[in-house]
Amino acid sequence: MEVSSENFWRQLPKILLSIAKSNFVAIDLEMTGITDKSSENRPENPTNQQIYESAKKIASKFNVFEMGITCIQHQSGDHYKTETYSFTVSPYLHTQTRADEKFVKELDRNLSVSYNTLKFLQSEGIRLEKIYDDCVPYLSRKDARLATRQMKRRQEPWDVRDHGYNEHDEGLTTFCVYKRMSVYEQIVRIKARELVPQMGCRLWNHGTTVVISQGGDGQEAKRRELLEDDLNASLSKYTGLRLIIEALIGGKFADLIDPGHIVEAMSGWPGEAQTFCREVHEFLNPASPEQSKGSSEDEVEAPYCNCLSRTDSPPLDGIRSQATDIQEGHSASHSGESSSTSEGAADGEYGEGDSGTWYPTAETTSYDEPTGWDNLCQDLEELSTETLKNEVADALQELEAFGRRKPTIIGHNQFMDLLFLYNTFIDDLPDTLGEFRAKIQRLFPYVIDTKLLAIKDDTIEGEDPLLDLHNRFDRNKTQPSISWDTAYGYGRRGTAHQAGFDSYMTAVVFLRIAHKLHRERTTRLESRLASHESKAKRLYDREWLLAVGYDPNLLGYLDNDTWRAPSTQEECVGRIRFGSEIFDDIYNRIRIAPRKTVYFGPD
Repeated sequence: MEVSSENFWRQLPKILLSIAKSNFVAIDLEMTGITDKSSENRPENPTNQQIYESAKKIASKFNVFEMGITCIQHQSGDHYKTETYSFTVSPYLHTQTRADEKFVKELDRNLSVSYNTLKFLQSEGIRLEKIYDDCVPYLSRKDARLATRQMKRRQEPWDVRDHGYNEHDEGLTTFCVYKRMSVYEQIVRIKARELVPQMGCRLWNHGTTVVISQGGDGQEAKRRELLEDDLNASLSKYTGLRLIIEALIGGKFADLIDPGHIVEAMSGWPGEAQTFCREVHEFLNPASPEQSKGSSEDEVEAPYCNCLSRTDSPPLDGIRSQATDIQEGHSASHSGESSSTSEGAADGEYGEGDSGTWYPTAETTSYDEPTGWDNLCQDLEELSTETLKNEVADALQELEAFGRRKPTIIGHNQFMDLLFLYNTFIDDLPDTLGEFRAKIQRLFPYVIDTKLLAIKDDTIEGEDPLLDLHNRFDRNKTQPSISWDTAYGYGRRGTAHQAGFDSYMTAVVFLRIAHKLHRERTTRLESRLASHESKAKRLYDREWLLAVGYDPNLLGYLDNDTWRAPSTQEECVGRIRFGSEIFDDIYNRIRIAPRKTVYFGPD
C-alpha cells in the first residue's frame, strides 16, 4: 500500500493495528546516499569503531527518502499473512497557516543527495522528485524537543530592567535604521528604560517583533495559551511517520495523534472509524476458549515447537489482559463486553497468495450472534463527531498500551538502516558504537538480520543480493504459504530498491529460510530418534518387555506387534518464534561489514 500525505490519516489506524497484531515486522529504507569520499580512504582492516564513525558521517549527511514496512502475522499452521506499506520520506513540510510557516522555518532542515545515487535511482525508474508531492511528514524526537523548548522561550517575557538596550539587537537595530530620527532614538534609549518599568509593562520577544503590553491585563496568559495551541497543532500535524516508529519501539503515540484528523479522513467512507474501534476491541478482547475452540491458531503447530523455543522470547502472554485493564479505564461503556473473533481475525476478507491463488486470510468470524460491542455499535451512525473522536482516542490508547510488547524487527543488511532510522526519527547519532548499541537495544530489543540467516542456510549463496534470494525461495508450493489482502502485497510484481517491495522480499526470505531450517532440524532429530529405536528393537523383543513390565509402545511397538516407522510426513512447522534455536548465533546480531558482526542484544 502506497501511503502518501493524501491517505496517511486514513491508513494510520490500520497500520497501528497491524503492528500490534504482528510478531515480526520487516523494515527497509532507501537513502539519498550511502557513501562519501572519506569512506573511500578507510583503512584496509578498520576497527568496529572506525566502521561506525564512517557510517555515522553518511547517515548524518544524507536523508531517508523512502521507508517500507511489512507486518507479518501468523494465521494457522504454515500460513502467514503480510501487510506492506510504503512511505515517501522528505524533510520538506507543506504549510497552510502562518503558524505552520513559523514552525517549519525554525526547523532548518537540509536535503543532501549523492550524484551517484541520483543516477542509480533514475536508472531504476524511481522518481526522487515525489518527495515534494507525495511525502508523509515527520518530526524526530529531537525536532519535537527543540520546538517545545523554543515555545517555552517565547512564553517567557522580557523585563526591560533585566535587558539593557543593545543597538546591535536585530529587532531594535531594524527599528532604529527605519526611523533614523533622534526623537525616536531618545524615546527608545532613554524614556522607554525609564517609563516601561514604572508602567508595569513587559516586552515579548518574537524574533524581529517586540510587543509591549501592560502587565496584569490577562494578555500574557492568552499569549501563552496561543503559543502552546499553535505548537500542539503543528506537532500533531507534522509528527507523521514518527507515530509508526513509536508504535514499533513501544513508545507513546496516542497523545500525539489528533483523533479529529482520523475521523475527518475516514468521513468519506461511512462506518470506517467505527470498524477500527470494533477491530481494536475484538483484538484486545478475544473470544473465550469455549467460543474459539476449534479455531485456535496454535492447534496445528508441531509439538516440537515448544522444545525449540528459548527463554528469552518476547513476552506474549499477559499483555493483552494488561491492555484490557487499561482499556476499561478509558471507557466504562466498553467494560463487560465480549468479542466474537479470535486474535488476528481478518473479518472474512480474502487475500492473494504468493502462488497466484486466493486464500481466506484468517479464521472467519460469524456475526450471526451479536456481541456486546455489536449492540453498542448499532447506533454508531448517529454518533456525534465528538463522541466518535473520543472512541478513536480510546482505541489508540489501548493499542499504545498493548504495543509495549515490541515486535521483532527483521532487516536485510540493516546496519545502515538502523543508523538512518535513529538519526531521522529519534535523535543525533552518538559518538561511539557502544552507545549506539545500547540505544538500539532499548528501542529494538529483538532484531534478526536476514543476511546472516541466509549465510547460515548456505554460506555461498547466502551472499547473493536480496532479489536473488527472494526469487530462489519464491516458488510455488514453497512453505510457508504467504497471503495478503488486496492492495497490501506485491505478488510477482514489484521493483527492487523500492522500500515497500524490499521489505516484502525481506519478509518472504525470512519466513522461507526459517521454516527450511526448522524442517531440517526436525528431520535430524527424527533421524536420531529412529536410529535409537532401531537399536533398541534389536536388543529387546515385545514379549520380553511385557514380561518385565515395560511398555513396548515406548520403544516404537504398536498394539498389532508391528514396528512404528519414523514419520516423514510432519512438515508443519507452525509459528516461528524469535527465541527458536535456529536463530542461535545470529539473533540480535548485525553485520556491519563483510565478515564483521556486532551483538546488539543485552549484555
